[in-house]
Amino acid sequence: MTLAFKKATRKQTKARIAIMGASGSGKTLWSLRIAAGLVGPGGRFAVIDSENRSASLYVGEHGLDFDVLELDPDSEGGFDPRKYVDAMKLAEREGYGAIVVDSLSHAWFGTGGALDQIDKIAGNGNRFAAWKDVTPIQNELTDAITHCRTHVLATLRSKTEYVLEEYEDNKGRKKTKPVRVGLAPVQRQGLEYEFSIFAECDLETHQLKLTKSRVASLDGKVYATAQVATFSGALKAFHDSGESPLPVEPPAPPAAAQKPRAQQIAPTARDRQDEPPPAPAKLPTTTSKNYPEKQWCDVPFESLTPSALAAYLAYYEQRMPEVKQDNHRRAVTATIEAAKAEFARRTALEAEMAAATEQGGETDADDYDPATGEVVANDAFQPEAAGVVAANAEAP
Repeated sequence: MTLAFKKATRKQTKARIAIMGASGSGKTLWSLRIAAGLVGPGGRFAVIDSENRSASLYVGEHGLDFDVLELDPDSEGGFDPRKYVDAMKLAEREGYGAIVVDSLSHAWFGTGGALDQIDKIAGNGNRFAAWKDVTPIQNELTDAITHCRTHVLATLRSKTEYVLEEYEDNKGRKKTKPVRVGLAPVQRQGLEYEFSIFAECDLETHQLKLTKSRVASLDGKVYATAQVATFSGALKAFHDSGESPLPVEPPAPPAAAQKPRAQQIAPTARDRQDEPPPAPAKLPTTTSKNYPEKQWCDVPFESLTPSALAAYLAYYEQRMPEVKQDNHRRAVTATIEAAKAEFARRTALEAEMAAATEQGGETDADDYDPATGEVVANDAFQPEAAGVVAANAEAP
């Protein structure tokens, strides 16, 4: 592998924000309002809720409107970190501008979380040895957060205790009172390193104090609840500045031109969409968990129109230089070749259909076989025999 330095440039990034707080400090509401500010008016954000639907209690407040995926401890897997990973990937595929994870602590201590899995694996045996199975699962969650292609905000419960705090009463006499304080986040030690901003919510004032920030202008600042717009606006301006990174999604296909009537009469399912259906969950060509290019190979090309195929093909070839490992390169190369072959086949088919339309005036429904995508002679294909329903012939 060839190593090379290059000139550092500032690129647009996505926010990684963790908000820690004791129960009732306001961390959920802060995360929701910040997410709304990051996506802007008309933007969409999703919430992964493991806090017994607490996020949904704020719908309508401060104009909040969002979609939610609720995790239940009684469901299969409970709060398994891999369910968080799957939920984040689903939110990416569905195009949300930000993801709020409320809360990330359940993936650590909750039913099915990392610690629960340690207990089940170790039993009364060696808990230390059990980490060899659980650490990769925890790392998968961390990688999903750091490499997510959208803004990620996570709330974290804090370990709390009561301390005696000294104060003066209205007569100037010094007294003490017990005060509940948050000490550390309930998650694996060192998780705060993975976030660009780490903040704490004050239990009494609900103020947000930034204890760590890679945005230098915000480091150490304290924001009141009335300053959410100021804070989220500064964050958005910072992350939107710089050069545009390489596209992380295939470019949108151009507007489809008017198709020959032959395609309008009896289109197949693959001719009715320019967007691909959801990608398969697994890629047969590799089992590597650290294979970010696998999603490039999951596109069912036979479901795409030629314009969408062309867009995907250009995208794959642009990203190919980023693939470093040989087995990954082979998988992506095979995908590119498959896309080229399908594109050539579909382009030839359209040309044949257009020629048939020009020569014969129009092509009847029984000239087009929706099962194979081929133009055939009238006497070679009977829609009734192939099971083509009447609705198919009337589809736009």
